Amino acid sequence: VVHIKMVTPRGIIEKSCQGPRMSTGPDIHHFIMGSEGTLGVITEATIKIRPVPEYQKYGSVAFPNFEQGVACLREIAKQRCAPASIRLMDNKQFQFGHALKPQVSSIFTSFLDGLKKFYITKFKGFDPNQLSVATLLFEGDREKVLQHEKQVYDIAAKFGGLAAGEDNGQRGYLLTYVIAYIR
Repeated sequence: VVHIKMVTPRGIIEKSCQGPRMSTGPDIHHFIMGSEGTLGVITEATIKIRPVPEYQKYGSVAFPNFEQGVACLREIAKQRCAPASIRLMDNKQFQFGHALKPQVSSIFTSFLDGLKKFYITKFKGFDPNQLSVATLLFEGDREKVLQHEKQVYDIAAKFGGLAAGEDNGQRGYLLTYVIAYIR
């Protein structure tokens, strides 16, 4: 966002940023865009458009609990290897998303899902009532995305994280959009 104009009950807020981002505090653009209309109504916005990434890949990581997920995300931020997007869902969000998962149409898929559940709960010892999941989105050229993905999954493993698949990552992102409209 380069320029934004928002109408609030107290008046009009207009903010432009032509220069580079500085680390002297939070960016007001993030507050305004992330407020989803709770701070006011955006009446005008000028955005900088970037080219569509060459390659895009979703992913997900299951953690035994939310705390280990948070610790992992902190380490990813510290190592400066965060993917294009990363979101950590707590257990309630995970269970809600699981409830919205489409019904399985084949016996084989049903068997495979049961096997995965057995592996993560019985073999790995994850408690279904504590489990949290991070959804990931990697973007860029194919080689860098694959390298970046390995780096993130290696860090996640140090915090007890298990790769949970591309489909779950994509479904997790869809869930975040659904939740925004349910509010």
